Amino acid sequence: MISEFALGPWLPDVTDYRNPGLEVCTNVIPGPGGYKPAYGANTSEGDVGAAVLSAMSFQRADGTRITVCATAGDLHHIVGGTVTDSTLTLTLTEPVRFERFGSSIYASSKEGVWYLDDIEADSTFVAENWTIPHGLAMARVGDFLFMGNLIDTDTNDASYRVRWSPYNNPQGEWATSISLQSDAVDMPENLGVVMGITGGNTGLIFQRNGLSRIQYTGGPSVFAKQVVDTQRGLAAPFSLAQVGENVFYLSDDGFFVTNGTAGQSISRGRVWDWFLANASQTYLSTVQAAVDWPNRCVVWTVPGDSGAFVGLLYYNWETQWWSYVALATDCVFASGIAGLTLEQVAAIYTDLDTMTLSLDSPSFAARGKSMAAFVGGIQYQLTGSSLAAVFESGEFQPQPGKRVFVRSVTPIVTDSSDATLVTMTGRVRAGASYTTAPDVAIGPIGFSPFNFDSRFVRVGLTIPAGTTWNDAFGYQIDFDVSGDT
Repeated sequence: MISEFALGPWLPDVTDYRNPGLEVCTNVIPGPGGYKPAYGANTSEGDVGAAVLSAMSFQRADGTRITVCATAGDLHHIVGGTVTDSTLTLTLTEPVRFERFGSSIYASSKEGVWYLDDIEADSTFVAENWTIPHGLAMARVGDFLFMGNLIDTDTNDASYRVRWSPYNNPQGEWATSISLQSDAVDMPENLGVVMGITGGNTGLIFQRNGLSRIQYTGGPSVFAKQVVDTQRGLAAPFSLAQVGENVFYLSDDGFFVTNGTAGQSISRGRVWDWFLANASQTYLSTVQAAVDWPNRCVVWTVPGDSGAFVGLLYYNWETQWWSYVALATDCVFASGIAGLTLEQVAAIYTDLDTMTLSLDSPSFAARGKSMAAFVGGIQYQLTGSSLAAVFESGEFQPQPGKRVFVRSVTPIVTDSSDATLVTMTGRVRAGASYTTAPDVAIGPIGFSPFNFDSRFVRVGLTIPAGTTWNDAFGYQIDFDVSGDT
């Protein structure tokens, strides 16, 4: 008989036996009903010469994408592969927040504030030349720029305070002024220091152990504040990712999502125990988040024992499925496909006369959204060769209560090269030792042949690195009942 099994969601925290999904799900991205390949880095889009602490992408009026990033010693601007250093001689130890307001880009940490005045014309950041707080957290809320966890305008440390700019004027006077609508508010100290702010028409203020919503009201108070969660807050300042009205974040007891109310867990009983076992707890506060818009995923970096990021944890907000990509990065961020110059096109197509595409082709133009990363200070799109994908099911019985003889396994993978390898592991009773039949290739008529007798089985699929494939859904098992014992 032939039975078909979907891969299902990655659930490493679920008990192995009869896990309805996968125990291992590596180097793939969850998509509608299955998984897609995860890709490595492609050709360099600019080298800043040092590890990158944080980065963000912005778009000019003509569609040109620019990337701004922070290294320990400077802030950098990248467009079309050209890197411009700001030569600020910094000594940064923490990432920097970037935020656009009007034509300017602001960069903030508790060590200073810098700005690129005109995104259309300027390519270097300069230090602020007006009185503005230095904030660990920064976001635009309505027509105001917010800072939180401050070295305040009086140069005193104000870790519980949030301050906002004059109406529509971040380069104005950041003092309490009813006429300018600028002010500050101290958050409840029992909820911990301010860790992050997210923007939009309504803002959210994340403290170490709580969450508040702020909304513009005008008048003497300017903004109304409401505490909406006193149970948990933000464990890593840069682990926030905003998708519309939903904000995803890392707390002390899991990954959560909020739309302005108390956070809801998205990782408990799924991947949280796996994350605690595989991410360095020493460097948990360094976790960063980004949005992979094309794949409808929020992505979090996974810190290793040395503090460097050793992998990426993907969460698809539509399917609520997870996966893990073993890719070392400095940081990841939402970006776009940069346009190619004539020189870059010529480097790809050495004989322009035989090139099949027109020089006006949209393939060479800046477009869309994408996922980008810095690796060793070099900017890449994550559109290189496919990484080696690995799936492993939990333990199950193809025929409950019976031993079975497995003749073949057919991967349901859109892989025209049939490069997928199949592994079977099994045991005849609970507590017995496992027997493994590893890495069986797909034969000429589309299945992997086996002579495997067992009662409890696991199925593993491996798609080698560099394979061209599109979707992985599941597998079919051809078996017969072989006995009751």
